[in-house]
Formats: sequence, C-alpha cells, structure tokens
Amino acid sequence: MRNVVVISNDESFLARATDLIKREGFGFHSFNSFPSSLRQVASLDPAVIVLDDQIGDPGVWECCTQLRREWPAPILITGPNANSSSMVKAINKGADFYLKRPFHETEFIARIKALLRRYEFSQQVVSSK
Repeated sequence: MRNVVVISNDESFLARATDLIKREGFGFHSFNSFPSSLRQVASLDPAVIVLDDQIGDPGVWECCTQLRREWPAPILITGPNANSSSMVKAINKGADFYLKRPFHETEFIARIKALLRRYEFSQQVVSSK
C-alpha cells in the first residue's frame, strides 16, 4: 500500500485530508508537528508527503528542506497564503507542487496521484539501471 504522510497542525485540514486520502485507498499517517514526525517518517516509507504551510517551528521552508534532504518522495505543500513568491520559494526549497487552499477535493487527490505516478516512474527508471 502506498503511504501518504500529512504534516499539519490544522486539525480541520487534517480531518479533511484524512477522509480524502483514505477514500482513495492510500495508507495515511498524520503528524501535527514537524520535529516529532521527522524520526517517524523514515519508517513509513512515504510515497507522497503533504506539508501544511502553516506548520509551526521550525517553519515550512526548513521542514521542506529537511524532508527533501532525507527522502526522494514528492512533497506537496498546501496552505491558504499561496502567492507566486511563496510558490516559487516552495519549489526552490524542494517541494514538487504548491496547492492553494481552499482547494477542490478532486484537485487535491489528482495532484497526489500525479506526484505518485511521476515518483513511481522515476523509481522504476532508477532500479532498471
């Protein structure tokens, strides 16, 4: 089963993300703070990491940088304050996509599936070499 990890301190977003991701049949793991999740993410072998841009210390940019350094899995950042400069910064810090909230649930799931397809394809290419 492909695991999706969500890191957010926003309980309403976590509840909505949980429902959407579980409905699609993915494994789901959520954390409400970054420092506590970092140690556990490794054991979950995430296929996609969803990161809330409103997460507390050390902040979304440091979280994204650390996650990218540790795992090849795609990172989807989501949050209500998306503008072009924050989207560019997210990509430069290692995120694969930035989805502005509120979003339509079908777009959220479509983005996760698209990231999964690219990630799984890249893993196949690497393993065949």
